[in-house]
Amino acid sequence: MRRLHLLMAGALACLTSNVGYAAEDGIYIGAAVGQAVTDDTIGLGEIYDDTDQLEKFIVGWRPIDWFAVEASYFDLGAVTMDQTVPAAAPFRLEQDGWNVFAMGLWEIGAVDIFAKGGIVNSDADLTQSGSGGGQASSVDEDTDFGWGVGVQFRFKRIATRIEWEKLTISNGERFDYPELVSLGITWTF
Repeated sequence: MRRLHLLMAGALACLTSNVGYAAEDGIYIGAAVGQAVTDDTIGLGEIYDDTDQLEKFIVGWRPIDWFAVEASYFDLGAVTMDQTVPAAAPFRLEQDGWNVFAMGLWEIGAVDIFAKGGIVNSDADLTQSGSGGGQASSVDEDTDFGWGVGVQFRFKRIATRIEWEKLTISNGERFDYPELVSLGITWTF
C-alpha cells in the first residue's frame, strides 16, 4: 500500500512540475495512426467489418500556450461487408478527407490536455454489389463538423499524443458518424 501512495505522489509531482517543460509555441508537423470505427445504422452485427486503420498527417500552429490551430489529412481506411444478408448486399465504404480545428489547451507541467472542434471536409466512396453481379458506386463529398479531446506529453520540441475524435461526416444513410482513436507524434519548429 505504501508503494501505491509513493507512486501516486511521484506521478502527481511529475504532472505538476513546470521545470524545463514550457510549451513550445510555433509551427508543428506530425503524424498519427490508430483506429477508425464507422458503425452501421441498420444492425448488421458481426458480419459487418466496421473498423480499419486510421492514418493522419498533421500541421499546426500554436501561437500561445493555450491555443492552437491544426489541420490534418486523414484516411479512415475501408468499411466492408463481404456477404449478402436480407438487410444489405455486400459493400465497401472508403473514407478520407481533411479538417481544420481550433484547439484549446490546458498545460499541466509537461502535459497538455486539449479539446478541439472545427470543420471536416470528407469524401466517402461506397461500392455495392448488385443482385445481378454488377456493382454500383456512389460518392458523397461533404463539409461538416468534427470535435475531439486528447492529451499530449511534451519533451522540448517533440510531443506524443493520444486523442479521440468524432467526425459528423455524411457517408450515406446506413452508416453512423466515424469515431477515431489515434496515437501520434508532433515536432515543433
